Amino acid sequence: MRNAQRTAKSKGTTDVGFENPNRQVVVRSTGRPGNGHNQLIYEMKCLECDDRYGVNGSDIFERRCPKCQDGACGLPIDPLPSSTTLWTVADAKARLSEVLEKARSEGPQTITRNGKKVAVVVGFEEWERRLQRKGSLAEFLYNSPLRGADIDLERIHEEPRDIEL
Repeated sequence: MRNAQRTAKSKGTTDVGFENPNRQVVVRSTGRPGNGHNQLIYEMKCLECDDRYGVNGSDIFERRCPKCQDGACGLPIDPLPSSTTLWTVADAKARLSEVLEKARSEGPQTITRNGKKVAVVVGFEEWERRLQRKGSLAEFLYNSPLRGADIDLERIHEEPRDIEL
């Protein structure tokens, strides 16, 4: 607890790396609007179980992990496509270190050529997180709450309705 209080004095609660008293660390801002007034969603990581989840900025200080500490469900942490930073090829080449650091800390960085989006740079942790399989289609269907339900899936063979254009 004393260590978390010391951390709170040296960093703001929304700063990357801030650790709250429940061993939850701020990873990055997603750029998404939160569900609280004028709030943004921040990605948090639990130091106990490595779970990642989103929270409103105002909830960071007292937040508990939804997986191992019975905290509230997390908010979505995938960034909005429009929240990515746009770089021209020339700027990206000249400032590659900055592009890489922003990809790691802030999320995907989009590179454009002649005004068209041609590439996206993402941090390695984000890349690995997105590559992890969350189960197979067979597991999804097997665990469906509708499994065993008596649902009529027959197609109706009526003529389509007339529409005036």
